[in-house]
Amino acid sequence: MEIVEKDHPKAIFVLPSTIPETIGTDMEAICEELSMEYEDIPIITFKRTFLNLLSQQQK
Repeated sequence: MEIVEKDHPKAIFVLPSTIPETIGTDMEAICEELSMEYEDIPIITFKRTFLNLLSQQQK
């Protein structure tokens, strides 16, 4: 990723939007692939999106 080469982040955070969540994108698998490519950078994924948080508030 261009931004990794340019900015040398200490960590990468992956926060899914409602679209990947709706179509069932496997965010953990994406993060695993990124972890192999960027071994020195922690890849952190969030499993809850705004859509999930709203649906849980209504229960």
